[in-house]
Amino acid sequence: MREGLARFSAYTRGVPHTDDPVADLVAGGFAYAEFAMKNPQLYRLLFGLTDLGALKFSAEGDTPWNLAEWVDALSVLTAAVERVIEAGRIRPQEPASAATQILSATHGFVLLVIGRVVDPRALQDVMAPLAINLMVGLGDTRERAEHSLATAITSRTS
Repeated sequence: MREGLARFSAYTRGVPHTDDPVADLVAGGFAYAEFAMKNPQLYRLLFGLTDLGALKFSAEGDTPWNLAEWVDALSVLTAAVERVIEAGRIRPQEPASAATQILSATHGFVLLVIGRVVDPRALQDVMAPLAINLMVGLGDTRERAEHSLATAITSRTS
């Protein structure tokens, strides 16, 4: 699990930073989904969708979410949200809360794809408008969010 979290963190952290923090956040979401689709069994393990009974943790009541590697992996998303807030693209708010909203939406989509409920080719057809709707709901303008989305798509496909 620790190795998987480190790989997951490295993959999402590998999204380059540009002068558009929303594009970077969306590109990070695409990277998250790509990692999960390339590693579905590992993704299930990391997100507690498999039996964790065989895993031993250091203390009673410890969970995978308390591992330093998991905290590090989540810090990638939280730092991206902090950049978006600092740039004035969304309302000032608790970054962890906004990050959890984004994580929830992305995770839900990924589970639908891994479970073969949604076609994996729907990544841009579903995740793209979802990203815009999330950004607008968090305080960005639709026009700016659409521009950032186009930038993110270009960066992930080039």
